[in-house]
Amino acid sequence: MEYQPPEQEAYARLYKAGKRFSTGIYKAYWLPGNRTEVAFVASSKVIGNAVARNRAKRLLREAWRRLNKNKSLPPRTIVLSAAREINKSSFTEVIAELEKLFIAWAVK
Repeated sequence: MEYQPPEQEAYARLYKAGKRFSTGIYKAYWLPGNRTEVAFVASSKVIGNAVARNRAKRLLREAWRRLNKNKSLPPRTIVLSAAREINKSSFTEVIAELEKLFIAWAVK
């Protein structure tokens, strides 16, 4: 399934009115939508230089791909924002933390 990044105005709406979920590795913001849109964000203020930001986004993207392979989520606009600890974490730790988000969505 192909995922689209959210439109620019969706970011402001998400940060203001969206639901939140946070771990030490990332913060997730989401709102129900018509289709699934996912954005991976790494701030230079939080993460650091371009190499570190790209690694953080790569980790989040690949963890999302692996976990979302066979799951059918309801349509939502989602922003996964990397936190400072992501660059000290292994890929398996990122997957474990992202699984918590999928579990939280399943419970609600």
